[in-house]
Amino acid sequence: MKVKKNSNKFKKSENEKLVRLLALLSPEDHQLFLNQVDETICYVFSLDQKDLPWINPNKHEDNWKNFMMSVRLGVMKITYEYMKKERTVH
Repeated sequence: MKVKKNSNKFKKSENEKLVRLLALLSPEDHQLFLNQVDETICYVFSLDQKDLPWINPNKHEDNWKNFMMSVRLGVMKITYEYMKKERTVH
């Protein structure tokens, strides 16, 4: 008999991941960071900002919202790792 491991304990919601990722930033840096991420997504996918589900939440379908939140999380992680690499320790 196979024992199923509970994989849910390893999965975190996108919101929890974003909070952990941005916890080190000040509120001003946090907003600047999110704006940079949104601009990157719009540039890469040739979108307008109004097409982003977190800007205009009532306009989009659930599948689009889920996909874009995953894309945003991925871009945030890449941008954060780049920022970490560029930081200097005094």
